[in-house]
Amino acid sequence: MADTVEGHIRIGRIIRLGFRVLFRNIGRFGLLALLLMAPFTLVDLFSAEEGVQSTQTVALPSAGEWLAIALLTAAYIVAYAFLTAAVTRGTYDELRSQRPSLMDCLRAALSRLLPVLLVGALLAWAWLLGTLALIVPGVIVLLMFYVAVPVAVVEKPGIRASFSRSRKLTKGNRWRILGVVVLYGLIAGLIQLLVGIVIGVLGYVAGNIPLAFILLNWASTAFNAVLFSTFVAVTYFALRVAKDGLDTDGLAAVFE
Repeated sequence: MADTVEGHIRIGRIIRLGFRVLFRNIGRFGLLALLLMAPFTLVDLFSAEEGVQSTQTVALPSAGEWLAIALLTAAYIVAYAFLTAAVTRGTYDELRSQRPSLMDCLRAALSRLLPVLLVGALLAWAWLLGTLALIVPGVIVLLMFYVAVPVAVVEKPGIRASFSRSRKLTKGNRWRILGVVVLYGLIAGLIQLLVGIVIGVLGYVAGNIPLAFILLNWASTAFNAVLFSTFVAVTYFALRVAKDGLDTDGLAAVFE
């Protein structure tokens, strides 16, 4: 099997499988992502309107605003961790040529809710602190613990062991995982750029179009979120095949 040679994964294969899994389940995954991202889209809209109404002065955020930012960040972490957990279950079924159900995805995420949220929160804050330190430590943290959430869902080893297991799985493949992350960033950035252009054109033609802005921003945010989660899930199973020789119901065959 080409993907198990020396325990290495292939960037191109991860990207292709990620898109295949996502588009074959766009209804299920997309609906969940839209629901999870809806509150943040409303917050962005409200913030934009507040910004338009108060452009006279520029001031540092107040204590209440800092608290709101912290809470919003925590909510993002919860949403992404939950989405990744649900998508991991759906990806597992899809890679075994089975049709995942939305309820199965939700049950898998809810059954491991607390460990998933704790792992997601610890990973996010470790990445943030590492990034603030000099960016490079943040990248290293992200690459080491890239599949910690899928580990927590599938293998159920506990909080600390999820990070240890992720570090073991990603060892020897972190440059390849970085390639996946960079490609995701380029794709997500391009999508946001296109959305910005469309919104700008519509705004020029029709004037104030808040509804179009809401819908486009909501859709693009949800798509980027679920694409990220799918890449993480596919990477996890590719690493399991490469490192552990996992071959449940022919799962390894999709990575050949």
